[in-house]
Amino acid sequence: MHNNQQHKEINYYTKLTNNEIENFTEMFSVFQDLILAMVRNAVRVLPKDKSKNFTPKLTAHLDINRATKHNQEYEKFMDIKDVFLSCIENKNHKEVFNRSIKCFTVDDKQKVRFLIKKSFYITLEEKSKHYFNEDIKKMEKIINKINDNFNLRLPEAQQQGKLMISKIKRIDIPEKAKYSGKEKSKGKGIS
Repeated sequence: MHNNQQHKEINYYTKLTNNEIENFTEMFSVFQDLILAMVRNAVRVLPKDKSKNFTPKLTAHLDINRATKHNQEYEKFMDIKDVFLSCIENKNHKEVFNRSIKCFTVDDKQKVRFLIKKSFYITLEEKSKHYFNEDIKKMEKIINKINDNFNLRLPEAQQQGKLMISKIKRIDIPEKAKYSGKEKSKGKGIS
């Protein structure tokens, strides 16, 4: 006899250890500090359309890849999920979060929230659901606390970046280092 009931896959989730939480917090914080350092040092990676007065857009790298595919291309663009996963050290947890997180969103209070795939969540057994929910809340809290600090420090970093660019514009470039076009010189060849 064949049973026509569908076999429901049950997944188990083990909660993050305190050490994993601490490592995640440190890694995510380091990533935010790296971004602030890039802003302070006038690093610009997102091109913008010069014909319009737009701020850089996150998909600009795709437009450039399409236009210049035969010559060069940008590295794969890291989205917030890539950044998040890169801060998780444990391979099993990284795999679980990769499978379970649909995307990230920002709520009305400008707080980052995880959107979890329902198809994954319903396969968790009850205790695992509890641990998973707790860990997601902890990670949202960590990310938002670091982002709040980031947002406080960003205007100063932007100001320092503008100052750096204005200093670069004022630097006198030695005549020998300036590009003055191709010179045609006829010289005698040596044999």
